[in-house]
Amino acid sequence: MLIKDLLKEFTFELQIKNYSIRTTETYNYNTTHFIQYLDEFHEVNEIEDVSTVHVKNIFNIN
Repeated sequence: MLIKDLLKEFTFELQIKNYSIRTTETYNYNTTHFIQYLDEFHEVNEIEDVSTVHVKNIFNIN
């Protein structure tokens, strides 16, 4: 599944759970930046291809 499609589902889930607009926007902002990072630096677009290494690298954790 494409990560950007998963973000749409996540956003919809937040709306269903009645999260505030501000919270939803913040989650989307942060998640969108993470998706851009995955695409630009690791060429990852599928959720199945994301690994713990990708997440650790964004925070420079080794």
